[in-house]
Amino acid sequence: MRKICKITSLILVTLSLLNSVAFADISISPVDYDGTHITISGQSDEGDGKVVTLTMIKRDENSIDTPLGKEIYEMTEAELKNVYVKQTSLLNGEFLFKFTPVFANGIYDIYVNVEGVSGKANTKVYSYFNIDFLNNLLALINDGKAENVGDGTDKDAYKAIQDNLKTVFVGVSDIYLNQDVSIQKEIVKAICSLSGFENLDAVTVEINRLAVLSKIYALNDAVNTILNNESNLGLSGKPAFLVFSGEEDTFKKDVTNRLKDTSLDKDFVKLFTEAVYLEKIYQAKNTDEIYNIMENIKDNTEIDVSKYFSFSRKSEIDAALVGKKWDADTLTNKIDYVINNTSYPAGGGSGGSKGGGGSISVGTIVATVAGNSSQDTQNKPKLSFSDVPESHWGYKPVNTLYSRGVIQGDGEGKFYPERMVTRAEFAKMVSEMFSITDENAKSAFLDVSEADWYYLYVSSLSSNKIISGKTENEFVPNDYITREEAIQILYRIVVQKNSVIEKKREIIKFADTSDISDYALVGIMALYAGNILNGYEDETIKPKNKITRAESAQLIVNLYSNMR
Repeated sequence: MRKICKITSLILVTLSLLNSVAFADISISPVDYDGTHITISGQSDEGDGKVVTLTMIKRDENSIDTPLGKEIYEMTEAELKNVYVKQTSLLNGEFLFKFTPVFANGIYDIYVNVEGVSGKANTKVYSYFNIDFLNNLLALINDGKAENVGDGTDKDAYKAIQDNLKTVFVGVSDIYLNQDVSIQKEIVKAICSLSGFENLDAVTVEINRLAVLSKIYALNDAVNTILNNESNLGLSGKPAFLVFSGEEDTFKKDVTNRLKDTSLDKDFVKLFTEAVYLEKIYQAKNTDEIYNIMENIKDNTEIDVSKYFSFSRKSEIDAALVGKKWDADTLTNKIDYVINNTSYPAGGGSGGSKGGGGSISVGTIVATVAGNSSQDTQNKPKLSFSDVPESHWGYKPVNTLYSRGVIQGDGEGKFYPERMVTRAEFAKMVSEMFSITDENAKSAFLDVSEADWYYLYVSSLSSNKIISGKTENEFVPNDYITREEAIQILYRIVVQKNSVIEKKREIIKFADTSDISDYALVGIMALYAGNILNGYEDETIKPKNKITRAESAQLIVNLYSNMR
């Protein structure tokens, strides 16, 4: 069954001159086409009353251009059948033509000339072709024949089609011309399936764009083709292109591999953007990178990740996504799966057995700070997280928190030590480790309700001035906690308990001390002096970095072991 080219506008229009153009003493304004009428206006320095002639002539379809080479009176009767002439006079140096093109199938060039102005053959201002012309083009391709040339599967036959329709192929790039005939056919078919161009130049632009895409989808020097055709592909200024161009060659190649064999009728910018950010997830080194990538996906793609941002325990999703290869559908499916299969802690949690050792109390808070932990661990199995072996630096602190019931794995033997910790999760960890729970505590935060699993922990710590919100009324429980926020919470526990941390080393000035928030400076220095907190090898403290589960365990256990 023959395919029919569907074009929404009845007449496809070509603007040969997209900007104002001057011919000798004639200035032509941009031509306007509203789908029904063509409006051509301009100015001339010739005096008022001078005759302005508009001539429209049918182009020979076998030639690239057919300039008006004859005076009207020189044309034959047959030639005059394909000519439309309209005249007006200059008034205040201006002229205007408005008419409806109604000629038969073909391509037409429009010329304007002012009486007394030379260069008649150079005054072409406009061209158009009607829908039948493009329909005929598609019919030739679908039927595989050009006039009397036989089977269109033959290269010579297809070349004959192009030669017969040179107008459509004017200005196409070498990328198109050097393609296999089968690809050229697909490109032309794709053009005919689109819904209307405003001008013939747009046809050429689209041919060239599709030629570039076909090269990319065939993985024919795809990376350089993208980099060298930023504007042609519609990528100028797009965040995804900036990411792509700044990455290593291996990343770029992996992105283009995601685009292999894509159909030409797909939205390239959309697919390219998705490919870039999905590849970022796959190549992410740790879960700390996932949140920012997801924000880019939310802001720059049509992938629906709203459930990720409304989920209270994003770190669970981060751990499931990092380092794995996803497409748009499998990504959203995985997010749904994690959300639907994540177990929330019960209302307050028992916090585990806290027997043995001495304690100090302040107000309603009781904090166990030292003592024999044998009773704490006797009811817990030996730690068996597959991703925290005994060789892992965080094995001991993680084991300590696990044995006290402060932390749990994912039910499948994994702890995800490099996963980031939310503010709510950290509140639970310190609340349970130091037995800071107050059933009567109330939360003043608008984003922490009694129905939330973390309500007991946040309200208990908040009412005892150990934890504070991001603002006066918002705790922002699902934000990942920073190092300085976590350290400040631990320091406030020391202060509230009137506890003492023995000074074990001199305070130093970190290379990034200026990055530490004023509220956290004293706490960081105190915990560093007590050997509870360590800096990095480059003598930084990285106060704004997100803290991981393993790092949180180490800090909490260090403080627990040193308070007295």
